[in-house]
Amino acid sequence: MSKKDVLSSETNALAAVAGPFRAFSEKLMGEEGLLWLQAFKRFLRKENPWPTEVVPKSFPVWKTITVGGKSKKELLAELEAKRFNVGDWAKDMMAQKAFTTAFSLWEVDLVTVTVLDLGFPKGATTQEIWSKAKDLSLNLCPAEVGPHLRLAYADQPQGEYLWVAIKQITDSDSTPRVFKVGRDGGERWLHGDGARPEGEWDPDRLIVFVLPCK
Repeated sequence: MSKKDVLSSETNALAAVAGPFRAFSEKLMGEEGLLWLQAFKRFLRKENPWPTEVVPKSFPVWKTITVGGKSKKELLAELEAKRFNVGDWAKDMMAQKAFTTAFSLWEVDLVTVTVLDLGFPKGATTQEIWSKAKDLSLNLCPAEVGPHLRLAYADQPQGEYLWVAIKQITDSDSTPRVFKVGRDGGERWLHGDGARPEGEWDPDRLIVFVLPCK
């Protein structure tokens, strides 16, 4: 092959990749640039660039807990007897008709994901998060998972905060809320946090969902 042919071949190769490179640069500069960069790094490691599309591998079971078997009054009494800090809004939520408990005991498999894990590098609304989780076969938790998780997670690390994804319970002040399980300042607590459908969630918020029953 002559020098001219080599140069022509190299020019054609560069022209072939110019378009994809330009498109990739535009993706990096767009709203989902962080997601594309992370996907590219996984591609270089010969991994699946978009693992969140495969739920069993992306979202392994984080914790299995037993729920049911207690009335709402019994749940609250046990939380207080074990010296968990139950916030006023959490108590308000548990007093609403929408908060129900199962008569029989049953196990649920929980997963934890961040808003970023769900594909929202700049955050998203409650409605967007719930919708994307459904697309990924992640279900909203039964409401009683919040208090039961607080009871079962006594060894929660300091400074960790978990939002429990449920069908929002409207409190006595007409605010839709979800349970928030956290530990800080030496206290382990259960609070009720506002979660309006249009409310924004930061990308690093850690959310608890439940896997479908097998």
